[in-house]
Amino acid sequence: MPMAPLATYQDAIVDRYKSPDGTPDYERSWSYLDKIIAREIGKAAGLLTFNAVLIVAALTTGPWWSVICPVVACLVLLLLMGVSRETPTDMATPRTDCMAASRTVWQGMSLVDISIVISAIGILVLGVQRWV
Repeated sequence: MPMAPLATYQDAIVDRYKSPDGTPDYERSWSYLDKIIAREIGKAAGLLTFNAVLIVAALTTGPWWSVICPVVACLVLLLLMGVSRETPTDMATPRTDCMAASRTVWQGMSLVDISIVISAIGILVLGVQRWV
């Protein structure tokens, strides 16, 4: 899950939409960020369901500690529900406001990626303990 550095991601978001005079169109960039975060929340909902099934499987087939990975993955996803409050300097111009919003979206995508990796580790733990 390679991810661009934050500055590169922010530049790509701002440069994606231009108004007719060639200046960045921050409203369209905001709309695009809304679509991205909606997709990430959809992924998080699927991962929460998957991890719930993984927790049930771990409780029924393995020792108590085998639920650690799916539970941690769920807790990481709950961080997506946190509210990011911008500072007055973040809201000073449309550009700084868009940059602050894109930072929040970038962090949310990182949380989903981390949760996926932790869930994968949980699957491996369950698979290994079945063979041991």
